[in-house]
Amino acid sequence: MLERKEQSFYLVEKDNETGKEYPMQKVYNGSAFSRTSTTFNAYKFDTVDKVKSACQLQNSMNEMFGETSVVYYAEENITRTLFDKTGANVDETADATDESNTTT
Repeated sequence: MLERKEQSFYLVEKDNETGKEYPMQKVYNGSAFSRTSTTFNAYKFDTVDKVKSACQLQNSMNEMFGETSVVYYAEENITRTLFDKTGANVDETADATDESNTTT
């Protein structure tokens, strides 16, 4: 089923030397993160607590290994609207139909 609203979180590493920001993807043959060029590949967390924990851990690792970059986290909110062939918003049409059916 298509979800109309989604919320996810992902890590972003900012290179302090260049100022560039990179989404972080999970290294699938281990338990680490690496930079990626697109948010499509970014590892998505489902709760803010999980991403905060990962952010803190990654910043600790960067500090321990002398990396100058800093890791932040981003919140991503996706809202989808469904339209019919005439361009009418299906969700608004369904809401209007539901309201007219409940009125007595």
